Amino acid sequence: MAMNNDYDLSLLTPIKEQLMVIARSGLTGHAFLFSGDDAFSDAIFLAQCCNCQTPVDGLACGECDVCRKIASGTFEELHIIYPEKKLHRIENMRAMQEIVAKKAIYGQTKVFIIVNADLMQEAAANSLLKILEEPPDDTVFILLADSIDKLLPTVISRCQVFGCGSASAAVIDDNEVKKLLPQAQQLLLSLPQLQCWQVLLKAKSVIGENDKQQQLHYFTALLWLLVSSIKGEQQLPFSAEHALKSAMMMENAIDYIYRNINRKILTDVIFLRLWQNALR
Repeated sequence: MAMNNDYDLSLLTPIKEQLMVIARSGLTGHAFLFSGDDAFSDAIFLAQCCNCQTPVDGLACGECDVCRKIASGTFEELHIIYPEKKLHRIENMRAMQEIVAKKAIYGQTKVFIIVNADLMQEAAANSLLKILEEPPDDTVFILLADSIDKLLPTVISRCQVFGCGSASAAVIDDNEVKKLLPQAQQLLLSLPQLQCWQVLLKAKSVIGENDKQQQLHYFTALLWLLVSSIKGEQQLPFSAEHALKSAMMMENAIDYIYRNINRKILTDVIFLRLWQNALR
């Protein structure tokens, strides 16, 4: 079904919805990391977005010749790399590098989908890292992983991370998030006028030291506001680029809460970075 300007978000997976925000903001990347049940279909969708002949707001139409070829796996510049005997070896990455070095035909974008990227041998991961550090302009890499903890942190740091963690198994109370929106909005609006220590005090006064659920809801409220800002629905003291970076950071922070990362350190880091990202 072809998409139009009025997207029905109920038909989009969480990752597709986030890709919509990125596409509409005009900001793109060269490396993505997806996880979750819909990761492969989301990767195909991103490949379509990169090459669609008749995109709508930067998103794939799903109906043009290229979109159909990508969906059927017959598009010349789509390369899907599977592990061999449950491992990605350095030979896989070297073979990929040879293709990466070639120019895409007809000015299209080469897309590499690495399935089960968490099954990489260390040598293969280091080889991939070198590719990600200096990617060609006409190339996009999409890593699919069930367990991102098994990937090298340096590889993860080169990717925009989507859908990771066990968020789908957790319960976020939308009503509780809505209650926190005014406080979260006030904090974001006041960032340029605050000193960093004041930001940390404000955050801790809302979240507390040991309330995991409150932290989860507050971070979600911040994420909602940042996404709303990216869509142009409200003004916050962030450029489009820094609003997007902050939103992705908040999404990852929510995942870290599920993983029981030290929440005090997480709070300090997140709010210091928000403060740095705000226009000053």
